[in-house]
Amino acid sequence: MEKFNLFELSFEKSIDPYKKFDLAIKLKKLKDAMKLAEVLKNEEKWKVVSDLAMELGEFSIAEESMKMANDFNGLLFYYSW
Repeated sequence: MEKFNLFELSFEKSIDPYKKFDLAIKLKKLKDAMKLAEVLKNEEKWKVVSDLAMELGEFSIAEESMKMANDFNGLLFYYSW
């Protein structure tokens, strides 16, 4: 489905949490990406969520995501603003 740019449909039908996470990021579905990062328990996924949150202007979510990722460099940069 992705081959035909049907990302939304692919997101809805996907059962693989890793693939679904990637699609949530591509579609900028921040809440869904957060839920999936929580399920996957992967620090790298939380870093990606924090990047998306910063891009979307959701700074409190970005801060929380950096904490979940143990991204202390990101938090230092964030707090130095």
